[in-house]
Amino acid sequence: MELKVMKIKVLGRGTSGVVHLVKIIAPVYNQIYVVKFVNEGRGEVYNMFLEYAPGGCLLDMMNKYGGKIQERDVNCYTQMILEGLLDVHEKGFIHSDLEPGNILAFPPQHGTYLPTLNIADFRLAKQQGVKDTRFGFRGTRYYMSHESVVGEVSDGLDIWSLGCILVEMITGRSPWDTHDRDDLRDKLLRGKSPNILEDMSKLGKSFLRECFTINPNKRWNASKLLCHPYLLLSEHMLPKDNQQSLPYFQQQKVLESQNIPPLLGFNIPNKI
Repeated sequence: MELKVMKIKVLGRGTSGVVHLVKIIAPVYNQIYVVKFVNEGRGEVYNMFLEYAPGGCLLDMMNKYGGKIQERDVNCYTQMILEGLLDVHEKGFIHSDLEPGNILAFPPQHGTYLPTLNIADFRLAKQQGVKDTRFGFRGTRYYMSHESVVGEVSDGLDIWSLGCILVEMITGRSPWDTHDRDDLRDKLLRGKSPNILEDMSKLGKSFLRECFTINPNKRWNASKLLCHPYLLLSEHMLPKDNQQSLPYFQQQKVLESQNIPPLLGFNIPNKI
């Protein structure tokens, strides 16, 4: 079978540090609910090939659903993302930029009608225990935690981001009520967190409170959150609305194409 490759972007120019990062995190790409690392190529540039996501990203899904997703589906998606984070953290890494655009959608698996979500884009990933000396935002501002602003890096950063994503999936809006960078930074430095949703299930609110605990040392990790009662709820125990769970992949015209490239290619120059 002829290999088809779609080149997406150059991740860095004239720096060996970025290339080194890709080499380190390569094992992460073969974990469950993490986009798969397929192959690599060396030459004038370093080529990193990842599996192609025919469903786009979580943000595309939210737009398809009209901006938000009903809670019973959010419950399942949250579990998928947490499973992926657990694998990443157990490998000794922190994603550092978890947001809807970095979570890719694949066809349903494991007997469910819902798309399978895989974590992607590890360009800002760091090894656990490595301090970030920069003072400021690391990643996408609306999903950043208090400690990320002051340069502290721990796996709790990803958990906070997950909570922000959960809020956005349910409301269809940014987890924060401000679009001003300095205002958001000030809120984070003062220990503020996104508002807990009033119309969310009681256990859902409890889950979010654990994600938004200000002290990262007291914030629940992925392993503990996977055992939270919220993720054990059956469908009939969650709030109901008039929105139907759409068979997302049956609506994707991209699947009708016979020329879908199965891989994503990332180019990283080798030369300094």
